[in-house]
Amino acid sequence: GLLFSGQWNTVSGAIFDESARKDDEVFRLAVADLNLNNDILETEKVTVSVEFVDANNPFQAVQEGKKKFRSLFSSVQPLANVVYRTALTEL
Repeated sequence: GLLFSGQWNTVSGAIFDESARKDDEVFRLAVADLNLNNDILETEKVTVSVEFVDANNPFQAVQEGKKKFRSLFSSVQPLANVVYRTALTEL
């Protein structure tokens, strides 16, 4: 997670192709439910980032993932032991 104002914020990302629009909604609802459950996330909140890519271009997903990673850390001062967790979902 990333440490801001004494709280942990976790960035959760997903990359979908255009045919998976309904998966975007399911992903967002799951993250919203998770954020409402204080038993699981006492001081942590999950931020959603979703990108849609061309299903015929597998390299676009990799490039979008790299771009998001760079933009997350471009304005953040260096922090000790920052852990960035990400998952790529294949459709």
